[in-house]
Amino acid sequence: MALVAQTAAFVYIYARISQIVERTLSFHATEFILNINYRYAQSNEPATFFQQDIHDLWYMFIRTAQVTDADSPSQDRHVTQLIFAKGLGTRLRTGQTADDTFKLWTDLPYLLEDMREAWEKQSMKLDPTHRRNFAVFTARLLALGVCDSSISWCALWLLRSARNFPTVTHSS
Repeated sequence: MALVAQTAAFVYIYARISQIVERTLSFHATEFILNINYRYAQSNEPATFFQQDIHDLWYMFIRTAQVTDADSPSQDRHVTQLIFAKGLGTRLRTGQTADDTFKLWTDLPYLLEDMREAWEKQSMKLDPTHRRNFAVFTARLLALGVCDSSISWCALWLLRSARNFPTVTHSS
């Protein structure tokens, strides 16, 4: 009986810690988005100055997606945060014109590049559960229009990898 009580207590504590971590992670992701947004708007540095911060932000979302259960509401919260970021729109800085090509949030710069890298270089090292979590997150981004349709190649890549289809190359 004592073992059952200890196990129940452990499960309860683990569930509570998981909830706290998920809320804390969501908070930090939003704060990171707002921090980059503020610094970009206030800075005269070139857009490339913020490139590493943006890559770090996407890495945080990718890793979170991989470890967050596909059926968890937290997956939806992470997608919602990306919708929030995209909704911040194009940030114009003092002296910047609307013709500038770098659109900080509208285009979610580097996200597709980082997603592609995560799929190609890391996903086959993940256990099936984490790969499924990441696949569901990717599907949500596509289904909700967070990313353009070019993200759909991730699903095709995953299917090809699962079936061990050879990679098709096109010669010029």
